[in-house]
Amino acid sequence: MDFDKAVFFLKRNWYSKEGIVVAEIFSLTALICLTQMLSLGGLASAIFVFSFMVILFVFWLLSLQPPKTPKNKVGFLISIASSDEDDAKRVKEDLVIPLMQLVKSGAAGKSFYFIELPQHLAEKILDPDQAEIIRVKSRAHFMLYGRVRKRLFEDGKMYHFFEFEGVVAHQPISNEVSKVLSDEFGELIPRKIQIPPENDLFSFQFTSEWADLVSRYIIGIAAGCSGDIYYAEQLFDDVRDRLTTKDKTFPVFAKLNERLPVRKAEIYEGMATSIHRAWANSFDSNLIAKIPAWLDKIDLDQQQRPGVNALRAICAFVINKDANLAMSYVMKLQDKSSPIWNLNVAFLYGFMGDLKRSVQRYRAAARATIEIEAINQVEDFLNWAIEENPEIYQLNYCLGFFNWQIRGDILQAKSNLQRFIELSNSNFPKEKELASEWLKQIDKELNQSIELLTV
Repeated sequence: MDFDKAVFFLKRNWYSKEGIVVAEIFSLTALICLTQMLSLGGLASAIFVFSFMVILFVFWLLSLQPPKTPKNKVGFLISIASSDEDDAKRVKEDLVIPLMQLVKSGAAGKSFYFIELPQHLAEKILDPDQAEIIRVKSRAHFMLYGRVRKRLFEDGKMYHFFEFEGVVAHQPISNEVSKVLSDEFGELIPRKIQIPPENDLFSFQFTSEWADLVSRYIIGIAAGCSGDIYYAEQLFDDVRDRLTTKDKTFPVFAKLNERLPVRKAEIYEGMATSIHRAWANSFDSNLIAKIPAWLDKIDLDQQQRPGVNALRAICAFVINKDANLAMSYVMKLQDKSSPIWNLNVAFLYGFMGDLKRSVQRYRAAARATIEIEAINQVEDFLNWAIEENPEIYQLNYCLGFFNWQIRGDILQAKSNLQRFIELSNSNFPKEKELASEWLKQIDKELNQSIELLTV
């Protein structure tokens, strides 16, 4: 076997099946000669040769695997297949290394682990499915992949043509959020770029900056969707700081500048909402006190988001005991078709003593379909409010009507209305009469139920 030809072949084809076959044959020939020179016995010679061949094969298999992201790091994988070695070297020096430096800089940079996929693996990635397989194997959270080619253009000059795609990992999220993430990625990632030869260094650098900003932004969205609010905030702040030195007229940078406040508002509102859910299960005052700090982080032009107004209303009532302020926030929503909006307005009217309007809103809510979980939460909240504010005894009237007409618990409704009548003074004479009439109707319904059971 020609030694030089074998070495040349292995250098070009090591990662192929043909490469390992040639390597095994070449090694076998060399090892047999070596054992004969050393005068090893038959058994010892066989063990030595077999062991080496196995080690060589295992080493070949390992060389086909992508590098892996260490634990507690965010893997950033870049894979760019090049048409020749010169292009690969140029892309590495002028695009990959600058991108790595950008990714690892900034407040969130220390959490990234940058991986450049070897060319023999990058060449095999032809579609999103293959890219996802490699991303999973490398335990990367973000992957930017594509190809670069040299093509002769109409002006007679040789251009670099880039094609990029991206993959980002996230915990299970809804289809709607997943679509938003995919659309954002597709819109902002530098998918197809042609770089002319006269300013290719500048264009490579610009592409690195572009990819870095979009990557941080997309990973920030994914982190927010996965519940890692602090990391998402850190990434968004990095993008904001970097955009201050960029050309705001460039379409992608303009879009990032426009959308950052929205994305930050979403993660802050999401955090406040999760705290509110936890409070609704425990009514722990220490929890509700944390919500305003998150809402105050939201930019001024995003403060009128419906979710923000709803959370402000909750805080105004629970923390500040200000039903009027809470009502002002709820009224900004003006969603009369929503049963939840009607239930909130009904409660606040009841708390402020306007029981006529309160019942009107409860009736409006009763005409809509309400999920059982929401009904349970409203009942829990009403019971909590009565316990916290015993002097606002008219809430028993509201709770009685709610349990009767919405929850369908007529026994509990009877108990609530009786409690209202017992505590009533001269403030609500008409409502006291109505409560008495409702109790008669409830007794009639109870008797009918008993008759049906005895038939």
